[in-house]
Amino acid sequence: MIIGFVQTKGGTGKSTLAVNTAFSGYMNRKFGSIALVELDPQGTLKSWWEDRDEMGYNPGNVSFHHISSTQKEVFQQGIKSISDYNELMIMDIPGESTGNLHTRFACAFCDLVIIPMR
Repeated sequence: MIIGFVQTKGGTGKSTLAVNTAFSGYMNRKFGSIALVELDPQGTLKSWWEDRDEMGYNPGNVSFHHISSTQKEVFQQGIKSISDYNELMIMDIPGESTGNLHTRFACAFCDLVIIPMR
């Protein structure tokens, strides 16, 4: 299953919702392997993940992946590769500011798209 959080407006809570969904007790009981995937070149989740790693927090069954390439083939292969090895993939998808590529392709891969509003 692939869940995507997307919104063209920044500051709507996409990253926060993605993290909390990935680490929720329900999702961790239901899915044996969860990939938290950041597609935003800004790297909000990447910084958060690195901070947790430096503090020694155990991620359990959640892995982190950052795909910032805007090359269609690299992007598609990254998504496919990650989804092949995880029961659940949760994507933090940037809005239109990255030239539409991430938004359009990521949403096409998703089973469920969640659009947080301010």
